[in-house]
Amino acid sequence: MNITTTDTRVDWITNSNGVRKSIVIIGDFRITLTQRRRGGGWTAADRREFDQTTRVFGAIDALVPEFAADEPFQGIAIPFKPEGAQDKMRASVWNAWKRATTAEAANRLVMLLDKLSGMEGISVPEDAIASVKFSQKAGCTMCPCSPGFVLGDRVRSNQDNENGPVDMWIENWANEAIEANLAEA
Repeated sequence: MNITTTDTRVDWITNSNGVRKSIVIIGDFRITLTQRRRGGGWTAADRREFDQTTRVFGAIDALVPEFAADEPFQGIAIPFKPEGAQDKMRASVWNAWKRATTAEAANRLVMLLDKLSGMEGISVPEDAIASVKFSQKAGCTMCPCSPGFVLGDRVRSNQDNENGPVDMWIENWANEAIEANLAEA
């Protein structure tokens, strides 16, 4: 895992839907910053979504792959409310793994955010770095379908001089794969 590198850069791409994104390369990591949507016809839900603090997705798989590979009981469903002795034991082991994994991912995410904060065109407030919390419902408050980290403040990207809040997706790719993907974008 290469976070401490000085090899960094920011690219701006527009996808096929016309959505402009910031692609930040820090060592082995590709971070996609996607601005929250703006536009007419705002509803209360749109306003709440826009005002949320930054969410970070993919951090566990990208930042602690050695922990993710060691996840206990892969392929075995652990009940939400375990009742039997075996289910309780599995839930206890899995919860201990989850606490250790999310704590280490949070530590590595803070290092990555610190590196990101020094890049031109990207604003990472100190409060965003000071409060990094894992949430099973980071992307969707209705269900645990999109777990991720919730930062203590909004990260902003100054693409097109809009300086809007962004959400982040982190991927750990070999540099060749990153270059190939940017060339396709």
